[in-house]
Amino acid sequence: ISNQTLRKIEKYTKDPQFTPKTVEKVSFAAGALCMWVHAMKVYAEIFREVEPKRNKLKGAQDKLEAKEKDLREANDELDKVQEMVRQLNEQFESSNTEQATLTKTAQELSLKL
Repeated sequence: ISNQTLRKIEKYTKDPQFTPKTVEKVSFAAGALCMWVHAMKVYAEIFREVEPKRNKLKGAQDKLEAKEKDLREANDELDKVQEMVRQLNEQFESSNTEQATLTKTAQELSLKL
């Protein structure tokens, strides 16, 4: 409902004689129409209050979705780095074991000479 329409119906909705019960005494159909006009006015007022909040929520949800995507990407990268560190640690342990074996073998051969 446009602001112009709300201003036009406001003169009727502010009238104390324009209530559904009062109008219904004259005509049942007019009483229902009066109730509808009041309901549409209330709906329009609430919509004007809620719509900016909906837009703000949508913006916040979009930001959250983008941040969650960034987080997933960062976690994937972290997993790759952790796997690389695990492999390097295994390689380091293997190399240390091999070095110890070779050192022991070198000492044994040195003693045999």
